[in-house]
Amino acid sequence: LQFFDLVADWFTDTPARRNSGLAFAYNWIDLSLIMITRPEIEEPGFGTTFFSFLRPFEFNLWVVLVFAVLYSAVIFWFLEQRVNVLYKGKSTTEGVEMATYAAACKITWSGHFAPMSTAGRIFAVSWAIVCVCFFSSYTARLASSLVVD
Repeated sequence: LQFFDLVADWFTDTPARRNSGLAFAYNWIDLSLIMITRPEIEEPGFGTTFFSFLRPFEFNLWVVLVFAVLYSAVIFWFLEQRVNVLYKGKSTTEGVEMATYAAACKITWSGHFAPMSTAGRIFAVSWAIVCVCFFSSYTARLASSLVVD
């Protein structure tokens, strides 16, 4: 026992082992009562379950997304108001409303811009790339949060 301070293993205390220099500690057994019960599970409230689709991202990111949709709608309307048939003859409010609807629908790929100008096409492609990045990260974070729960 020159190299070890303590060795733990499943050995039985025998005279032969004591004579070879092994020291055994006193036996210790805990026979206290242990009660096992089912934990009480609290049912989440309506607000928690209803808004659970918002959990993958923090509040600040949702605010940024809303402003990005509004900003992209205004930019698209500005680029297309003179050349696009959908926006000709419409007031600024109506045009921005239509563009906001298209920008919001583009996030889930259920709608799209219909650009007529080159600048509008470039902007529509760039907004589509942003939407792909957002939706893929949302899907990944939602899946991971469901697995953890």
